[in-house]
Amino acid sequence: MSPELARELEMGTPGPEHQQLAPLAGSWETAARVWPVPGADPEPSAGTATVQWTLGGRFLREEFRGTAMGQPFQGYSMLGYDRARRVFVYTWADSLSTSLTVSE
Repeated sequence: MSPELARELEMGTPGPEHQQLAPLAGSWETAARVWPVPGADPEPSAGTATVQWTLGGRFLREEFRGTAMGQPFQGYSMLGYDRARRVFVYTWADSLSTSLTVSE
């Protein structure tokens, strides 16, 4: 096996950083407050989140369902650790936007 391939295999294997994310897995009830505009009263927002490991323990996948601003709201995220770049990575998409949020 070439050193390059060995490195790729090593970087593609979940590491200790992934285990740091383990407490986030589970089923959660959520409660938040949303301020639709500055100075307005906050509106309650409630929901549920189901967070599960996927892709062989490389990422946590979240499915969120609830309400926001009085409307049904749905969102999905992926959270993991990029071992090659040494950063936690996160994506988010939801039913109130056409954007994909990507964070490190």
